[in-house]
Amino acid sequence: MNKNYLLKLLKQFHEADGIKEYREIDDEFLFWLLEYQKVLLELKEYYYSLGLEIDEWDSFELDKGLLDSIIFDKEKTISMFQDKKSELFLHDNLPFQISEQGIRQISGSDLFYTYNPFSDENIRKMRRLCLIGESIAISAVGKKYDKDVAKKIIMINKQFEDLDTESNYEESHDNYFYTLFTPRKRKIKMKVLYK
Repeated sequence: MNKNYLLKLLKQFHEADGIKEYREIDDEFLFWLLEYQKVLLELKEYYYSLGLEIDEWDSFELDKGLLDSIIFDKEKTISMFQDKKSELFLHDNLPFQISEQGIRQISGSDLFYTYNPFSDENIRKMRRLCLIGESIAISAVGKKYDKDVAKKIIMINKQFEDLDTESNYEESHDNYFYTLFTPRKRKIKMKVLYK
């Protein structure tokens, strides 16, 4: 497993738990990771309740790895933290997926989404997608008692305050779900009649 990826997850654990000093991977981290995966299972249902269809063939999860991905079809995950590594690249206002298999244009996709971004750069990537007209959803999720709830939400909102977006906050059991998303593009089927 990618060491950099594990360190990013460990950092998220430290921030959620309010741990100031770096600690090695221990039983507390492993327990947090199991709990986090349960939260992510609820995240899928939360996305569906918002009308965000993450299982569509042209929806892509960004920057998630084996331990924090919510989809099973890894072809729809664009991340350097997967076995089949791929990257999102923007060129001439068009998004491309670059991987060992080649380069694939993915503009006009139904949705690009991520949650608990590892850095401001991950959020800026989502902003760039939004600016070129792609549908995006970016979320902060976790336990209500996490120490970094407000920090994560503010970090997301700061990048999108000047753009046309909607947001939603919900709590379920001990979990919270905050999502900022662009108004959905409606796909319209047209029937053309010929005489």
